[in-house]
Amino acid sequence: MKSILLTGSRGFIASGLDLKADGMDLKNEPYDPQQDVIAYEAVKNYDVVIHTAALTSVTESMEKPYDYIWTNVIGTMNMLKQNPEAYFIYLSTCAVYGEGMGHTLNSRLKPDSVYATTKLSGEFLVKNLAKSWCILRLTNVIGPGERGEPNVYQVFEKEETLPIYGDGLQTRDFIHVDSVRAVIKRAVEHEWSGTYNIGSGKAKTVLEVAKEFNKPMKFLPERPGEIKHFGISDAVNNFT
Repeated sequence: MKSILLTGSRGFIASGLDLKADGMDLKNEPYDPQQDVIAYEAVKNYDVVIHTAALTSVTESMEKPYDYIWTNVIGTMNMLKQNPEAYFIYLSTCAVYGEGMGHTLNSRLKPDSVYATTKLSGEFLVKNLAKSWCILRLTNVIGPGERGEPNVYQVFEKEETLPIYGDGLQTRDFIHVDSVRAVIKRAVEHEWSGTYNIGSGKAKTVLEVAKEFNKPMKFLPERPGEIKHFGISDAVNNFT
């Protein structure tokens, strides 16, 4: 049986991942990857590392770039150095493509935020330091059990009046967290190799999502670093 290390084990995606794995999570604020990773060095050499641990807020990344570089870049590098022989699954983001519709794996990479830039830097490290690897570029992940910054569906469920940033015509590709967990398990099982766009392949505006909740709305200024329109045309969305 493969020995698996799951980072970010208490996070949104990993906390519901049904795998027999050792878990580790971000213990400090800001994250000290040297301290957390070294604690696992003497335990075992893992066959598989599923690296979900990251800071993920686009707006916060613009305000706290150092924290995001330290956690998402240096933390990833340390994980790779501690597990040089492991099959390394890295959760990235489709935000690395930047603004635009119909993105594919061949699209130009134009990250528009510190967050997206740090995730792209992590991809570079994985490709150059891991013996074998799989990169999963995720679209907007939704579903219950959010830890940290809530996704738009959870915000709309909780709020009496729905906050709409900008004009609400921003387009997004939303994928349920259970689908993301399913593809991670498939990647572990079959040792997928390469980079994959993981999404629904369908774009929705924020206003379309808001109308599903039938609540009053309030319009607020646009948030810095956020993409206006986004969609991918080569999404992996069949996980059976």
